[in-house]
Amino acid sequence: MANQAMKKNVGSMLVVLAASLVAAVLVMGPMPLTGQQGPAKGAPGKGGKEAPPPGPVPRTKDGKPDMSGFWGGVTPSAATAIEPAKGKAAKGKGKNLIVSPEDGFIPYTAAARAKSDDIVANRMYLEPELHCFMSGVPHNMWTQFGQQIFQTKDYLMIAWEFQHSRRIIPLDGRPHVLPDSVRQFQGEEVGHWEGDTLVVVTKNQTDRTWFDTSGRYAPKDIDVTERFTMINANQIQYEATVTSATEFTEPMKLAGVINRAETNNPTYEQMEFACIEGNQDLEHYTQDKGGKAKNVGARTK
Repeated sequence: MANQAMKKNVGSMLVVLAASLVAAVLVMGPMPLTGQQGPAKGAPGKGGKEAPPPGPVPRTKDGKPDMSGFWGGVTPSAATAIEPAKGKAAKGKGKNLIVSPEDGFIPYTAAARAKSDDIVANRMYLEPELHCFMSGVPHNMWTQFGQQIFQTKDYLMIAWEFQHSRRIIPLDGRPHVLPDSVRQFQGEEVGHWEGDTLVVVTKNQTDRTWFDTSGRYAPKDIDVTERFTMINANQIQYEATVTSATEFTEPMKLAGVINRAETNNPTYEQMEFACIEGNQDLEHYTQDKGGKAKNVGARTK
């Protein structure tokens, strides 16, 4: 009898625990996925209701497209790998974020390609996001989790849940003023409007950012010109041109779509994010990525 009573109590506790977990998931709602496509006629929101279909481009008081709100990452996603699988060129329009060169591969010089391949094979422990570093531009536009845009007449700020990083972009077209010796993970960025398109030019980034999490590093001297054009209330056309005078053979052009996160979960809000700085368990990460764990404790150079 005692055993039966104990089993009954344990069973009741498991039922209560399961119900609590389900309730927690329902309250939090699904997290937006990087590269998630926005539907043409609205997507199911909380409680199975459909979000409203995309409407006309919203406007600010001064008549500019209003990009304020929660958004997903650029799709097609390149958070994990910006290039196609080795030996396979991208096929079909919209299948790859890199639209030029047409094969979908970064236009590294031979020396830069060899450097990147060495990182992939032997030094994946250098992966910036693993060390809690900011992703850099343009990688942060397709990094994990969602992003929130705040827009005023003078500034546009993009805030990420990931690493709590921010891009604060002045919109007055001011010149870049940082000397070459001053380098930042997000660089120095300045924006201006060309009609309904927001153009952002970023310079002076550090040499410790990658284009993805698969070893494709970004040269120190890259300049990035991004163009944000709202297609409708729920989508932004994203284009970027990346140049490097020393490690690219030609400009690299990227193109994709940013979808509003609220179309899939109208109640979505950013959550706190924790990154374990100084993580020493990098050997397992390197092995999981298929690389050889050499000099794991060495400082990046």
